[in-house]
Amino acid sequence: MLALLIFTTGCWDQDSLKDARLANATAYDLTPEGMLKQTLEIVDDS
Repeated sequence: MLALLIFTTGCWDQDSLKDARLANATAYDLTPEGMLKQTLEIVDDS
């Protein structure tokens, strides 16, 4: 079991942070129609 664990922990999916867009803030509002509206502030350093 230990040998199997050593060989299976070496694989992962890696995304570079320089290509990521991060949400800095989020807000939820109730519209006049009674629907919930979400607003995000996206940080893009390009």
